[in-house]
Amino acid sequence: MRGVSVGSIGKVHPSGLIQTHLFTEWFQHFIEYVKPTEASPVLLILDGHYSHTKNIELIDLAKQYRTFMGPLKSYYSEEIRVFHIENNRPLTQYDVVELFR
Repeated sequence: MRGVSVGSIGKVHPSGLIQTHLFTEWFQHFIEYVKPTEASPVLLILDGHYSHTKNIELIDLAKQYRTFMGPLKSYYSEEIRVFHIENNRPLTQYDVVELFR
């Protein structure tokens, strides 16, 4: 993955779409990496994708850290639109990190 931060991991399904179990694995890694506490809180904003909202394991894990989920989809969609215009090519899984940067 190009442009990733130290400690990053990549989880990709052959379909190119996120799967509930992959997102849960990523979320567990995120918690272990950032180590949120009351003294050092971390804000993670997620969209309303089913892998976030219909994932009981993830919701239970998130509740332990007082995590909440919010709308990201419209901002991400706009960044993808701009990417297409500026790069004249489809977005790949290798480009996503740079898009969020």
